[in-house]
Amino acid sequence: MKTQRIATLLKREWLQHKWSWSIPMLVLVGLVWALMLSLPTFSSKVQYKFHAGGSTHTQVGVEVGEAKGAEAATLPQGGAPQEDDLGQLVASRSDVTALLILVGVSWGFAMLLLVTSTSIVLFQMPGLPRRDRADRSHEFWLSLPATHVESLGSTWLAHGVLVPMAAVLVGAACGLLTGMVGVVQESGFGALMAAPWWGVLQVLAVGALRLLLGVALMALWWSPFVFALMLAQAWVKGWGAPLLIGVTVAAAALLQKLYGYTALAEALQAQLMGGVEAVAINIPNAEALLRQAHDASAAARVLVGQLGADTWSVLNSLASVQFPLSLGVAALCFAGLVQWRRRA
Repeated sequence: MKTQRIATLLKREWLQHKWSWSIPMLVLVGLVWALMLSLPTFSSKVQYKFHAGGSTHTQVGVEVGEAKGAEAATLPQGGAPQEDDLGQLVASRSDVTALLILVGVSWGFAMLLLVTSTSIVLFQMPGLPRRDRADRSHEFWLSLPATHVESLGSTWLAHGVLVPMAAVLVGAACGLLTGMVGVVQESGFGALMAAPWWGVLQVLAVGALRLLLGVALMALWWSPFVFALMLAQAWVKGWGAPLLIGVTVAAAALLQKLYGYTALAEALQAQLMGGVEAVAINIPNAEALLRQAHDASAAARVLVGQLGADTWSVLNSLASVQFPLSLGVAALCFAGLVQWRRRA
């Protein structure tokens, strides 16, 4: 019965916000497709950017099309491009090229729609507690056999978790289709048929699971901000959220400037970066590992292994004092929302 009530509340969110969620993302995908397909050679330059640990930073640009084999590399100071660099491996192995194009474009679209959907829901969520009063349906929703916790929790679950997750999956699918078109335009239909599809699907599946986990963790990291803004908007009406943001930023700046107290600013920054790092895929030493791969299957195994290591690293980041404290702050703000709704 409880599951049915939550499903009904989630359906309400979909019926009320489906167009504001869907249209911006569909328009964005259409614009990107139109831009890419209007180019003389689709994806004439595909760049793969990997972040290595420490001070090492490597960026590899892989040319496909007429300029196959061209490469650009930013290496550590004192280093020089090596003849066996990743660009030459990719240029010499069409299967590795297809793998990286399909996976890279798919991940790129997934991240694009994730950023878009997250921006939309973050803009919407502060005003949701008062929406029932705006359309005079407050009494109707309160009359339903759902608790205040279920109503508010379903709102956060739909906007903060499920919509970004759906955006990741839709973006990955759109990116895969776009990558397939790119492979066909660059190398012909035969190259698409000969692509290492088992390796591609393995990497995409593991990458999708990694991003879905990251979305859930991002929602938890940012839950104190979201519930605090919703609470401020509920109690202070239209100016609640802007006022809270302004006061918090001003307090952090003044404490740092007048008294040298940086704890508040550092805590806010760490909280924001916790959510960002949760969805940022980090593959260290990717160039060296991919250079050792003798074919696309080996390259796919390398990427799958690195994704697993990145997932473990993200989970380890939860073992900090700030994460449980932030969840406590979010719980207090959520309790304040429940109390406000009871009095409404």
